[in-house]
Amino acid sequence: MPLTFGCPHCRVWSEVPASSLGTDLPCPNCGKAVRLNPFVIEADWRPVAAAWDAGRTGADA
Repeated sequence: MPLTFGCPHCRVWSEVPASSLGTDLPCPNCGKAVRLNPFVIEADWRPVAAAWDAGRTGADA
């Protein structure tokens, strides 16, 4: 299973290599730096992504 992270700035989910854990990584979508955890949490990220999409406003979308 690929590693993914959700950007707190643009709310887009992206795959990342395991070597990126614990580093600052620019979001491939918005370019803002995101600090990745040094560990992995195995969970289904789709409910979080759906909640983020539902919470978007006109300014965010």
